Amino acid sequence: MNEIVENNLMEIIKDKLLYPSEKKKEIENNVPINELLFQEKTNKWIDLFYQYLNVCKNKKNNIEVDQLYSNEENLSNPFSSFFKEFLEIASRYLDSSLKSQVNNYDDLSRICNLTSIKNDIMKFIHENLIYVSIRTLIQDLNEEREKGNLIGDTPKERYNFYVDQILSSPDKKFELIKKYPVLVRILIEFILNKIDSIVESIYRFLKDRSELVHIFHLSDDDILTSLTLQSGDSHNNGRSVIIFQFSSKKKIVYKPRSLSIDLHFQQFLEWINGKKPSLQLKTITILNKDQYGWQEFVEYKPCSSNNELSRFYERQGNYITRGAR
Repeated sequence: MNEIVENNLMEIIKDKLLYPSEKKKEIENNVPINELLFQEKTNKWIDLFYQYLNVCKNKKNNIEVDQLYSNEENLSNPFSSFFKEFLEIASRYLDSSLKSQVNNYDDLSRICNLTSIKNDIMKFIHENLIYVSIRTLIQDLNEEREKGNLIGDTPKERYNFYVDQILSSPDKKFELIKKYPVLVRILIEFILNKIDSIVESIYRFLKDRSELVHIFHLSDDDILTSLTLQSGDSHNNGRSVIIFQFSSKKKIVYKPRSLSIDLHFQQFLEWINGKKPSLQLKTITILNKDQYGWQEFVEYKPCSSNNELSRFYERQGNYITRGAR
């Protein structure tokens, strides 16, 4: 595989892995492919791509998924052998990013359960890598079946043979890189963008902690124990909402955007409550930091009586009509 990589890697990247805008830049400005790949916005994923290839080549040094993070569902995750190398480079990148971006790493370890937090991050990354890749891997499994390459008396045995013997081999992984190069880039850029955005949120938490303790009534010895990472809409290189949970079971919501509008709306609700005390629309605590912000976590609770239902719809109607004006 070493010879194949040396002879074909640059051509694969040039022909298959560059986005149209990058290819256009190379042609219009006569930028050599080597220089283009190592420009600021491109070199991070290329570096991680090389790491991925090296881990694939050094198969004997690979560690198992359950050594990268603790998750009882690991064994049931589909096509597990395909993701080991991606998770290994993700784990390395997460550790290096935390240590390089968070200046007071020792302070962070005192106010956070780092093992638990890393576990949450790795589990989230694994689940999303599966989501992005699953159809491609099913297609490849079906192609191997049609070629008669699967051994086993039952569908389960043939699937296990594919995962354990075919998909786990370095040659197969390099074949998939050549066949589905954009998928590999998407997976690597997902790892980069998500870890960068999560580490950024942790850095901001460390920087703002004194304010958060005061505003959200946390105790000084409250330890950050878990992160709930959202799979919904993300913007600006993968940034999305994160719920921070503490040892006291309290939660606060991190949002990677300005909460100026949210804050003004809360002030508007307070003004309405002052004019009509009987209404008492619920307001929440917000700490706006311009480019991002922190918000009180609103727990979902079902209504337990007709009176509560009536109050809910009355207040909800007021929220909607006031917010729409």
